[in-house]
Amino acid sequence: MRKERLYLAHPSQLMEYGFKLEKKLEEAGFVVDNPFAEEWKRMKATEEISMEKAEQAVYEDVNIGIGTADFVIAITHGEAASIGTHMEIRAAYAEYRKPVYILTSEDMRYHIFLMTHGQVFIEESALLEAIKARRKVAEFSRGTGVKYDQGKPMVDLLVPEFVEDIAKVLTMGAEKYGIETWKKGLEAPRILAALYRHVLAYHKGENIDPESGLSHLCHISCNAMFLYWYDEVAKD
Repeated sequence: MRKERLYLAHPSQLMEYGFKLEKKLEEAGFVVDNPFAEEWKRMKATEEISMEKAEQAVYEDVNIGIGTADFVIAITHGEAASIGTHMEIRAAYAEYRKPVYILTSEDMRYHIFLMTHGQVFIEESALLEAIKARRKVAEFSRGTGVKYDQGKPMVDLLVPEFVEDIAKVLTMGAEKYGIETWKKGLEAPRILAALYRHVLAYHKGENIDPESGLSHLCHISCNAMFLYWYDEVAKD
């Protein structure tokens, strides 16, 4: 069975951590393309150690490395964030259309560039679980059976944790009001009012709804789903 190949991007300041993560990824069964690691090993063997040379080699390897990878993992933490790593993230997302998994620090988890270019994690364990789940989907999709999926929605692009938390919000609603009672008729202004309350709370810096213990974003999504159902599904 073919192993998935990933491109590992990180700034020179995080080289040591990058090497450690590379080892964990290889132990997990992935083929890792880490330009920094390969070039650093080569220069160390020839005693040509130079951070500038290592960085230049990375830039030269980006096109080949990202182009042949199944997906990309990028590490960018606070002060250790680099223009080079962000260039790799952009190239993977915009030019090569590769899935990007970003491991960053708490202070950068809501950075607009990171959020719009990949799936953001602040814990290594969560990132590893996500790519392992991705591999299961990939292995299933490479089965020997024939199935024509062209033009079908890529549901594997959904964030599993987000979908699960939305389901938790709906479950709490079902326990409180009954299963799908919202389909029996709710006025749009009431749904919008509930949606706006969660938007306002999130805008003011409150991430978690105190009643449910779940993200306000999940409550916003549920209310948006209610509106969508009335407008697009039940309109006939």
